[in-house]
Amino acid sequence: MIEVETDESGSPKSICIRKHTYSITEISDHWRIEEGWWRPAPLNRSYYLVQLESVGVLTTYYDQVAETWAKQNY
Repeated sequence: MIEVETDESGSPKSICIRKHTYSITEISDHWRIEEGWWRPAPLNRSYYLVQLESVGVLTTYYDQVAETWAKQNY
């Protein structure tokens, strides 16, 4: 799990990973996945492809069901 600071619209503004905070310089892409609404644990996530200052590109998502942020591992 990661900590994310968001702006007033809910988009990520900065990300804290292992006690290091990184500013987001650009959101390159944003998409949503909603599926499995018929299951006990449906999938409802907002994904963001972001550029972190001095680090590189990262995909993160907000899980609407669990109300948590996470880093997408590929």
